[in-house]
Amino acid sequence: MSWRVSDKDGLLVRSGDDPFVRCEVAPDGVGLAGPLGWAVLSPAERDRAGAVVVLDVEPDEARGRDLVRRLTSLAQDEGRRLAWIVTEGGIELPLGEPWQFGAHWVWMSATSVSSPPENRWSLIELDDDSDAEEIAAFAVPINPLFEGDPGQGRTRLWLGARDASGTLIACGAVHETPAGVGHLAGVVVAPEYRRKGLGRAIVLGLSRAVLASDGVVTLSAYADNTSAIRLYLGLGYRLEHAFVSRFREPRRAASGQ
Repeated sequence: MSWRVSDKDGLLVRSGDDPFVRCEVAPDGVGLAGPLGWAVLSPAERDRAGAVVVLDVEPDEARGRDLVRRLTSLAQDEGRRLAWIVTEGGIELPLGEPWQFGAHWVWMSATSVSSPPENRWSLIELDDDSDAEEIAAFAVPINPLFEGDPGQGRTRLWLGARDASGTLIACGAVHETPAGVGHLAGVVVAPEYRRKGLGRAIVLGLSRAVLASDGVVTLSAYADNTSAIRLYLGLGYRLEHAFVSRFREPRRAASGQ
């Protein structure tokens, strides 16, 4: 099996200009390209890293173990530990213990978004620092897997909405991928305000802001969140990849992704 270490340009050639590689891999990012497909190394918190693997066919035991060894070695060369691996579709790698199942999720992108027929919601910008405690107090009880990460310095833009009393009833954030592309995260709407167009307004507002600066916008969602995925598709997002994650060190303590 001949895998070669490849920089971003090499990965784009092998991956057929895949939107995930374009939007997620840093200019100096590295990965592996080979006869079965490609894999990219993604930096995680502190001294950890993850890997995203997209293969044309499921490898046999020997080739699968070789790929995992190569990814582990590549992470070590970068001074990191390989903490999680993501594969596309039904592709399985021979991981065994201590690897654990994480989640099924999808990755989507858009180069334009559609406008709703009407939008009665007035959105406000929130501050990542001064509003961090309020955002977390609102979002985490509704969604314990909330990945907005307020106050962590990861957020380019927060949008939210308040009710007549000033109480926060929705929020959403734009993070930045290693490639510098805006990625939507942490979209939460209070249960009593769902199915009223508020979530759509938040996603549309964030998406437009990213498109104005980057020309492309990305997001991810758990695969069983079918209502959200329908919303994104209706706005003009394309489902690019359906992933399965496995971890030996959770990407985030709350989600294990």
